[in-house]
Amino acid sequence: MLRETGRSPTSPESSLVDRRRRVIGVIAVACWVLALAMAVRQAIHPKGAARHSLVHLGLIAGAAALALLLTTAWISGRLRRWLSQHRSRIALSLAASLLALVIVEVSLRALEPLGLSYFDESKRYQLDKIPDPTLVYRNPVSVERTYFGHTTRFNELGLRGPALHPKSGAFRVLALGDSVTQGLAVAEADTWVSQLATLCSSGGGTIETLNAGTGGYNTIQEDRFLAQHMAELDPDLLVLMFVENDVDPLEASYDPSERSAFSLGALAERLWLYRLFRIALIKRHGGLRNFQRDEHWQASLQSLRAIARRCKEADASLVTFLWRWEPSPKTDALHEDLSALAQEAGFLYCDVLPWFNGMDVRTLRVSTIDSHPNVEGHKIAARGIEAFIREHHLLRR
Repeated sequence: MLRETGRSPTSPESSLVDRRRRVIGVIAVACWVLALAMAVRQAIHPKGAARHSLVHLGLIAGAAALALLLTTAWISGRLRRWLSQHRSRIALSLAASLLALVIVEVSLRALEPLGLSYFDESKRYQLDKIPDPTLVYRNPVSVERTYFGHTTRFNELGLRGPALHPKSGAFRVLALGDSVTQGLAVAEADTWVSQLATLCSSGGGTIETLNAGTGGYNTIQEDRFLAQHMAELDPDLLVLMFVENDVDPLEASYDPSERSAFSLGALAERLWLYRLFRIALIKRHGGLRNFQRDEHWQASLQSLRAIARRCKEADASLVTFLWRWEPSPKTDALHEDLSALAQEAGFLYCDVLPWFNGMDVRTLRVSTIDSHPNVEGHKIAARGIEAFIREHHLLRR
């Protein structure tokens, strides 16, 4: 005699369960189709510039929630049975995947193939910045810090270099810009600002350079910095290094504590695999192709116009360089606008792109991840700036 072990696959009760499951599956599919149809269709009365009204969004969310609930109910029985049958294989696969991720993470940290440590070094500098009501933030003052393995001196105004002294007979060049000018990834003596002083002094006379580069600054902040310190610094020549993100929106405020706060996002950023994924995503979907000559773009150009006016009032020459390794639609548009503004406002302008023609710019960058110039990149910049200012006799007063 056969022993009864449970419900027969062909029993009326089993058939009823199967029919119910099929009905649930059909309704779930219908709900997904409905939610998708409403999502791709614009509402009759959308909310402002949005595609959907609040009511329409509520209907989409409701249909999607119901579809998800029904789908979960439909697969739950099958899923439980499948998990029970393949439990050991699943556990082994998960363990192997976790081990592989750990190996890749450790390898990235040990071999440093792409320069992913840039994020740690950059974050330490970001945490050292001082919030400022006018400038949003400024460099730390009267301290020494170590970034990227190099000692960085910040004087009483936050300029990179030694303490300020009263202006003597030396010709003073003030370098203004962001991280390209500041050059935290190289030693102080290797920045284009310091090398420029050496190159310009070789022909006779004494040239003094001041490095007012601040990581993350745009033209608006640079103009505000000059409003505060132009008279005190009293430059004979202002060299402004313009970069493509100078036309990006200015931060409303700066709070270093927010950058050091614990969160899931902050925890993820400590994983080098996550950093690699984020960079790949940015390179795929971001970059310099997408831009608009919006109000931030115009505000940046307006600030540059104000800087030119301040230089004229202070009897200082102004030359602006557009920093770019390669051409792009955004930097090409900037080149066009800066050329026109220079003619209108009466200052000199130079595009640095020809300096790198025929060169493998990858050898001039700090790393694959960090696109700032390395020592050789700074050397080429210093030589190009020296040649330009000598050609236009800017060292003569």
